[in-house]
Amino acid sequence: MTYNDRNHGIDPEGFNDEDSRWRARNFGNKGHFILTLEAEYSTMTGAAVSENFYIPYPHRMVHFEAKHTDADGLNNTTALATAVFTVDKRWKTTTAASKWFIEWDFAGVVASDFVRSFGDTNERPISHYEITVNTTEDHLMYYEVIFQLLDKKGREAPSR
Repeated sequence: MTYNDRNHGIDPEGFNDEDSRWRARNFGNKGHFILTLEAEYSTMTGAAVSENFYIPYPHRMVHFEAKHTDADGLNNTTALATAVFTVDKRWKTTTAASKWFIEWDFAGVVASDFVRSFGDTNERPISHYEITVNTTEDHLMYYEVIFQLLDKKGREAPSR
């Protein structure tokens, strides 16, 4: 068994949050994982649809991709009315409690493929995330989230 094949003690069910079901797979080295929806895609309703996931370990958010297609799976470039990738920060503001911090707002972008790399400095403690998208009913959204596990002191997972 190579380093890349080990699950590093993670529970694949641990990433599922609320009604969203995710699949975690190892890839690359140094504790990198890919999260995808277990159902492969999220079907849009014509209103905002949210998919939530939870990373129960210190981690570094590395990369986020989303794909927008019509009901037949063909690329669609209709601008998304709502499209936001957020993390639960539970900050308080002067007016009220603020829950979600926007990692990336990609609403209004005319594209079928959405890609955001976060770089090496986007380190997070245990966190809840939410992807919320609103587009045409029966359109499909596909998501891929890449993150890297860190040890308890915030260092990269060992390479061996």
